[in-house]
Amino acid sequence: MGELPDDRSELSRLAFDTAPVALSLIDLDGRQITANAAFFELFGIAPADFDGLTALQLTHPDDQERTGEYLGRLATGDETEVVVEKRYVRIDGSTFVGRLVARPLRDEHGEIVALLGAITDLAQQEIFEQVQRTLVAERAVSKMAAETAHELNNLLAGLLLRLDLADANNRHGAVTIQPERIAEIRGLLERATRLGVELVERSGDQLAGVDSAAAAPKPSAERPRVLVVDDEVTLLETVAEILRIAGYDVVLASSGSAALEAARQQQIGLLVTDLVMPAMDGVTLAERLRSENPDLPVLFITGHAGGELARRLPGDATVLRKPFRALELVTSIARLAPEVA
Repeated sequence: MGELPDDRSELSRLAFDTAPVALSLIDLDGRQITANAAFFELFGIAPADFDGLTALQLTHPDDQERTGEYLGRLATGDETEVVVEKRYVRIDGSTFVGRLVARPLRDEHGEIVALLGAITDLAQQEIFEQVQRTLVAERAVSKMAAETAHELNNLLAGLLLRLDLADANNRHGAVTIQPERIAEIRGLLERATRLGVELVERSGDQLAGVDSAAAAPKPSAERPRVLVVDDEVTLLETVAEILRIAGYDVVLASSGSAALEAARQQQIGLLVTDLVMPAMDGVTLAERLRSENPDLPVLFITGHAGGELARRLPGDATVLRKPFRALELVTSIARLAPEVA
């Protein structure tokens, strides 16, 4: 690694030479004294051809008179700074409109000894600003798409799970919805689900490589107590009902702080948590609980594309993407549940 020069004047020279804006020094008669790399590039000048150039030679003929006037005012101290837009001429004869910011330089006695100018090509500046505006707009659209997909998938997850419960009740003789109506509603929801998944993917899915929680379940002699955490109350209650039907002891919490309190009061064998929640996200919650119980299995559920949270997921993370089906949920829980003698 390089070191900064001890000599302050050498450091100033380094800053001048490598500045990203075109800089030049001219004497009080308008002759160029020195310039930096960005200046040479902007005007297409080779350093060997720099000697003898004047500020007026690099100025469009129609702007030379007013350029001479404000350079004169700067040289006499009548102006302390000039900011103008003017036309410049490159060495190859091409022209461009630039913005000049010029100031007088004074010695230790306060005498003006040279003028410093900084020049920006306005066309290049406009391109840069347009790119910046486009990037900002794209980020806003992507963020909006991700947030919309998250809300949509939360809603769809709750509806699909409710349908699975209604279907199960039908099979056990407690008819709540006619079977053909269930099939019709499920078809519509599945179409909406595909749209939600596509929206997530278009917003930049960063969870694609994470374990998708879809393998065969582990057998267990005794099912662990499951702590389910989600700020979407309808989904929270539906997940709990499905797990209770599957034979699990379920504890509910609608926030990270409530989950920590529940874990302090009773032994938790498995955590099911939403990834994106206000105040405390699922990753932070899992980290807090695993600080006390390092072997705690965790199933993250989310309809979000990921972002910073996806990068913070633990290496053994298992993620169930919203919307999911009741069988996927139960299978994922059984897969993670440790065997208890």
